[in-house]
Amino acid sequence: MMPADNPPLESVIVTNELAARPARAPEFEREQQALLRLVEEMGDPSRHLLQRVVEVALDLCGAGSAGVSILERRHEKPRFRWHAVTGALRDNLWNLAPPDASPEAVAADRNSVQLFARPQRHFRYLAELKPPIVEMLVTPFSIDGQVAGTLWITSHDREHQFDAEDARLTTNLSKVAAAGYQAFCIVEELRESSRRKDEFLAVLSHEMRNPLAAMSNAVEYLTLTVPLDRDHERARGVVQRQLAQVTRLAEDLLDVSRIGHGTLELRTERTDLVSAVRMGREAAAPAIAEYGREISVTLPDAPIWVQGDATRLSQIVTNLLTNAARRTLAGGQVWLGVTRDGGEATITVSSDTDGVASGWASQDSDVGAAPTGAPRNQAEAHGIGLTLARNLTEMHGGRVATMSVGAAHDNGFEARFPVLDAPDAAVGERTARRADGQRVREPRRRERVLIVDDSVDSSDSLAMLLRSWGHDVRTAQGAAAGLRLEWEFEPHAVILDIEMPGKNGYEVAAELRVRRRRDLLLVALSGHAREEDRARSLEAGFDHHLTKPVNVDMLRRLLS
Repeated sequence: MMPADNPPLESVIVTNELAARPARAPEFEREQQALLRLVEEMGDPSRHLLQRVVEVALDLCGAGSAGVSILERRHEKPRFRWHAVTGALRDNLWNLAPPDASPEAVAADRNSVQLFARPQRHFRYLAELKPPIVEMLVTPFSIDGQVAGTLWITSHDREHQFDAEDARLTTNLSKVAAAGYQAFCIVEELRESSRRKDEFLAVLSHEMRNPLAAMSNAVEYLTLTVPLDRDHERARGVVQRQLAQVTRLAEDLLDVSRIGHGTLELRTERTDLVSAVRMGREAAAPAIAEYGREISVTLPDAPIWVQGDATRLSQIVTNLLTNAARRTLAGGQVWLGVTRDGGEATITVSSDTDGVASGWASQDSDVGAAPTGAPRNQAEAHGIGLTLARNLTEMHGGRVATMSVGAAHDNGFEARFPVLDAPDAAVGERTARRADGQRVREPRRRERVLIVDDSVDSSDSLAMLLRSWGHDVRTAQGAAAGLRLEWEFEPHAVILDIEMPGKNGYEVAAELRVRRRRDLLLVALSGHAREEDRARSLEAGFDHHLTKPVNVDMLRRLLS
């Protein structure tokens, strides 16, 4: 409600004068060039586009200030906020007008261009602006039939008055502002949707890891301790392979999301590509065995050096082989090979497949696309695995292409990588000595192990496994119980979950480092698998960060 001494609204609206004032001649060529530049910039919709629109309005209309006000509906009462400003009032960016009491609200309500003379007489919040506004021309624009904002220009000079040509120009520019803001909103919605998807995947992956860890630990324990006949052995193998596939699928989903948002980092160093391929072949062995495929491997005897992340390079091979095994015809074979041609090394994966059904052979096909006619679950896995393989290859400076080598063993992929020069003899000798030293050095055996985890199944199944290795193991559910038991038990190693009620694993680790000896081995065992999670664990005092389900061989080495 305006104070009683405020001049009435109609006393500051002088829109009728636009038709009576002499209008300057249009400068169509200058206007067209400015509009073309704005249209070109719409290829990258952002808030900067609105700023460019107001700069053009300021220039074409010779105004003192120009701005775009966006109608924000998240408040109890909708109100306009200045999202772009230039000229004398540029310091008032993000200025928020009172609801239902602004020139923008009047123009929006009347859905037409409105000219105001000294609007601060009626809209008192404008009186705080410097320099004072002499005239304000406000043009509303709509998106999907609803007013979304206004484009406005102001004069701070009594000698400068707006005319019908200014109204025409701002009307045209307001359409560009509407299109640009709509595109920006769509992009922001997609980003927000992607962010929510990533959060869901992260939560899903974390929640999946506890049951996967418990099942994996239990199966590993049975493998070591329970003699089984042939049928039971086969059933156990099925469970192991399916657990490995579900775990890998959860990792792939997170990795694809990380790559899309630029958060996946490669730990690159001079790496032997042939050794990475062997690791990838070993990791794909369960999937190849599950589908009953034969694999033929052709690798060079000498190393091929690349600048890469050995773990991610092996992951590329694993995903290509897994998809090849899944698509190979019954009784068919999978081929894996590595060759070098000048400055490039090529990993080739091909198999006996039906080219018509799979759709792999076309050079124009999308590597991440699922084969025609594939079952839904297989198609989704195919797309995830190959998309990840392609993205990881490109992150290494390489490229992936489909290939066809004839009907007998049709369809496959070539992943090409730039090659480094071979290391000199001294470097090779130092590398060999370092590798030999890593093999002969073993930490002393740690006999007492404490597992702290609020998941009973996870801690109990891991304890069974560790006891089968000869360790004395205690378990505690939660941080408080873990700290009490650690004081009594005095373990050589503590395996800590991160997400626990009360104190989390980071806080427990920090407390143990303060109150206990420094040689206590602290291992984080968590469902969080991001690089920042690993870094945070090391900062909190952990010696290692392992993810659920635990890599059994790695844990055995840490405790050996």
